[in-house]
Amino acid sequence: MRLLSNGIAVFDSGIGGLTVLERCKKLLPNETFYYYGDNANAPYGNRSPAEINRLVDEAVFLFQQLNARAWVLACNTVTAVCIERLRSQFSLPIIGVEPAL
Repeated sequence: MRLLSNGIAVFDSGIGGLTVLERCKKLLPNETFYYYGDNANAPYGNRSPAEINRLVDEAVFLFQQLNARAWVLACNTVTAVCIERLRSQFSLPIIGVEPAL
């Protein structure tokens, strides 16, 4: 039996994504949010793509357990390395951030 969709998951490799979370909460004040900040492994910028994917998959596993109905990748590195793979694997909305050029 599948649970009902529940909340939006926000992921960052540290605490910087808290600003993204706060903005999301202002835009959707009645929404439930889950935040996963991987401070133990930050920063991600000097890690290999394989290692970044492994760390992100740990967060994704938790988001699946929570049955989050959308994911926000509030990390430039994670967005660049993982978003296409995640979007090809999962049918829910996955929103990423990218640096402004």
